[in-house]
Amino acid sequence: MREARPRFHVDKARGLELAQAFFAASRSGDMSALGAMLADDVSLHADGGGKRPALGRPVFGIGSVMKLHAQLAEVFRKRGSTLVHAGFINGLPGFVTREADGELQTTALDIENGKVAAIYVVRNPEKLQHLHRASRGGFCAAVHKRSRRSASSRGS
Repeated sequence: MREARPRFHVDKARGLELAQAFFAASRSGDMSALGAMLADDVSLHADGGGKRPALGRPVFGIGSVMKLHAQLAEVFRKRGSTLVHAGFINGLPGFVTREADGELQTTALDIENGKVAAIYVVRNPEKLQHLHRASRGGFCAAVHKRSRRSASSRGS
């Protein structure tokens, strides 16, 4: 279990820059660039909701996360993954992608001290219905609206 740490808010522009760099490195297989972005105790959490493939449990530590991303980079190279939008996902810098199966996926990055401390991937189509509707028009507004609502609910 991750030790509780004080939360440091990353500058919005820097957060978006890191999210775009993370997308590029993770999809191209640039493990050197990806590794430079990750905290030693990084964790990766994925939610497929039993409807799409996802990790059964979180992955902890830079070595394990890097190994997983090396495998994923091969999948992305063969099947593709398209950046739809870089922005804030539930208050964290991240991005929305359309995967090879045509489904949307979100990736949110918790950044601490300039490094990615946690990666949150949502692949569960039930949790992404609002994005599917929004992708047919007005996509950015729906992502930001959802992010503001989620961020305000965390403060309660």
